[in-house]
Amino acid sequence: MRQGVLAGRTAGLRPAERRRLEQICHRRHPAEAVADLLTLQRLAAEVRGLELPLTLVVDGRGLCRLLWVGELEHAARLLEKLPGPSRRQGHNLRLLTCAGAGRQAQLQPTAQEAVVGMDLAPELWLRFGPQPEAGGRWPAAIHTPATSGDRAWQGVLAGDLADLCGQDPAALVSEEAPAAAAPAPTPEGPERVLLLVQTSGDRALNERRIAELEGLVRSAGAVPVGRVEQRRQGPATRNPWGEGKLREAALEARRVGASLVVADRELTPAQARDMESLLDLPISDRSELILDIFAQRAASGAGRLQVELAQLRYRLPRLTGRGLSLSRQGGGIGTRGPGETQLEKDRRAIARRIERLQREVRRLGDHRARLRQGRRDLPRVALVGYTNAGKSSLLNALTGASGDQAVLAEDQLFATLDPTTRRIGRGAAGGGPPLLVTDTVGFIRELPPQLMEAFRSTFEEALDADGLLIVVDLADPAWPEQLATVRTILDALKATMPRRVIGNQIDRCASGELERARALEPGMLFVSATADLGLQHLRQELQSWTAAATTDDPAAVPASAGANFSPMTLQLGDTVPDFTQESQLGPINLYDFAGDSWVVLFSHPADYTPVCTTELGEVSRLRAEWEKRNVKTIALSVDSAESHKGWIGDINETQNTTVDYPILADSDKKVSSLYGMIHPNSLSNLTVRSVFIIDPSKKLRLQITYPASTGRNFDEILRVIDSLQLTDHHQVATPVNWKEGDDCVVVPSIPTDEARAKFPKGVTEIRPYLRMTPQPNK
Repeated sequence: MRQGVLAGRTAGLRPAERRRLEQICHRRHPAEAVADLLTLQRLAAEVRGLELPLTLVVDGRGLCRLLWVGELEHAARLLEKLPGPSRRQGHNLRLLTCAGAGRQAQLQPTAQEAVVGMDLAPELWLRFGPQPEAGGRWPAAIHTPATSGDRAWQGVLAGDLADLCGQDPAALVSEEAPAAAAPAPTPEGPERVLLLVQTSGDRALNERRIAELEGLVRSAGAVPVGRVEQRRQGPATRNPWGEGKLREAALEARRVGASLVVADRELTPAQARDMESLLDLPISDRSELILDIFAQRAASGAGRLQVELAQLRYRLPRLTGRGLSLSRQGGGIGTRGPGETQLEKDRRAIARRIERLQREVRRLGDHRARLRQGRRDLPRVALVGYTNAGKSSLLNALTGASGDQAVLAEDQLFATLDPTTRRIGRGAAGGGPPLLVTDTVGFIRELPPQLMEAFRSTFEEALDADGLLIVVDLADPAWPEQLATVRTILDALKATMPRRVIGNQIDRCASGELERARALEPGMLFVSATADLGLQHLRQELQSWTAAATTDDPAAVPASAGANFSPMTLQLGDTVPDFTQESQLGPINLYDFAGDSWVVLFSHPADYTPVCTTELGEVSRLRAEWEKRNVKTIALSVDSAESHKGWIGDINETQNTTVDYPILADSDKKVSSLYGMIHPNSLSNLTVRSVFIIDPSKKLRLQITYPASTGRNFDEILRVIDSLQLTDHHQVATPVNWKEGDDCVVVPSIPTDEARAKFPKGVTEIRPYLRMTPQPNK
């Protein structure tokens, strides 16, 4: 039975050459040896005559399955030429290649040959030159698949051709030796993907973006099994990746058994074709990957309509044909010409389909506009944000929806494509109409423009709202970059309505992330949609804003509503507002007065009040304690500077001290209003007795309001400052009733082993979450 076939560059062979090659192809090799020496010598003679490399593919029984003429190139062409069922094609194959020019043997496979060799998955590869050297020695080498390194094949034996032909293949290939390529994924299993990424000098940024790309691959139903990185120093030429790096990626894809390569950026059609040619594998760019995810997630007719439009717009310039698909159609009767190519017919059909889909998308936009028009009388906010930030979970939590009534909320990218609007009732306390909250499709960095245009009607649900809630996932370290991306996209969509940032996942974020969030976004509201934290406060904020925003009286809308929805009292971590106000010592500017010091700002209702007289005297007596901690003090009341001077005389006399710190004369209530010292349930012309601790970066660290009948405990204020200054520089917290010198709590984010190394004074583990250590700075 005929086993072998002749393939490759056979078009120009003369009949005699073809007969000789077919005879070589039909010769059998010994099963217990690498090859038959006489057959290889005849093969070398043909190489010298044709001046082309020749390769024999021999199976474990010694039968030649294929003789390939020319360079080994695309593996698919070789595999389709191998006779016999697929289960026998890759069984104990051996490659026997004669390549070189003159007496110069090419014993190392080229980069392209190495890739093809891995696809064929032989157990060994014998390479030899076309003729012996001057001394009679015929150079040859045997290679096996490499286990590691940047080479696909490793040389295991080199020497004379006659000696290597007689070697036992079983002795050359150990049982532990890997196959040339990992097994291809089964039809039932997920597709295996190799990531092709470009990196910058910022390692943390690189890791975040690679993690995002891996998340996209998993969301598409595939498995990332490896990655190849390149840091380009200069501008890219034809391709974003160099040819050498693509050769490396081709080898790595074979090692890990990847059937698809995904690039981390959008590729032009020409770049994709060139890269596929070098990789000998299909390649998808980031935009196509996102489109594929959208296609899988689209559940409604409107979603599928928009996704199909985006996909067709993406694929139209990338449409190519192969083989018969590029042949011309019949020209018809008479002189109508040769007709058009199949490729042109496909392009015209896609263009007609795009035009039809555009009409349907416009009708969809008109329909949604009519729905929004019917809700004009109700206040509306839209949840926007980066994909997988928790928008759908927050909508479910705010509305109390569960089961079939809940919006799909899963831990995956782009779980929601269709906008969903729900009502939030105001309840007995709020009154008024309900609030409409809309969940929208998530954003992502470098969102494909085809999706931006196709989903325009979906984005208009957010653009038509009265305000936007930008949801960020504080458990993701990249949330500041994601927030910047969302704002950039909103600006590109000409979104001018008020915005408010919502920090989600506060129960899962790292230690110190809330402080970082307060520093970067002072007005952020903190919630956890899944743990039901901060939701009541968020509802109150939304209701107070919408009540003001929908009133007919412009004066009822606070000046800050355009930026923050509602007038906000200061929250811990906020940057305190600066001010300049008169005092008994002259004008005081807070920021200039504070400099690099901590500040204790405390207010009192009026001068010549008994409790406050004792308090201001105590603050003066503690001057040495304030200075030891780098703290400056400022008092405040609504009385005049002249009144302060008279009262200070009484304080100095009755409290046996000297008041030399400023007491602000806030008669116009400028500072009182900025810091929320005028309580709505108290007299509007008197300040409540509040204390504010402000750190050197002008962040609010503590706020306490005391009742009029209870004097302030400044020993407690000093204790809090000691705790803040300690925990700012050491990863500890202070337990109940802690005082300077007492043991501290190790923060939960530090593992116990790391804590023992960080705190050499010792760590006592009471519970895995409760560990004590002596005060680190003592």
